[in-house]
Amino acid sequence: MADTPDLRNSGAEPLAEADCDKSHAMDEIQELSKDLTELIRRHPLPALAVGVGVGFLLGQILHRRKA
Repeated sequence: MADTPDLRNSGAEPLAEADCDKSHAMDEIQELSKDLTELIRRHPLPALAVGVGVGFLLGQILHRRKA
């Protein structure tokens, strides 16, 4: 029995690491969101132009798929 690993707690460490990674990813997303909001507030007209351009391109792509 000395050669068999203890499997009772073997899942705890990966779960804790995944939870830490999830927390870190959420923090990064929140930081990016704040940065993007600040950028849009500093430069509203270029942000609007980018939004209109992206919307136009998506509209063209989706329209071609229907045809």
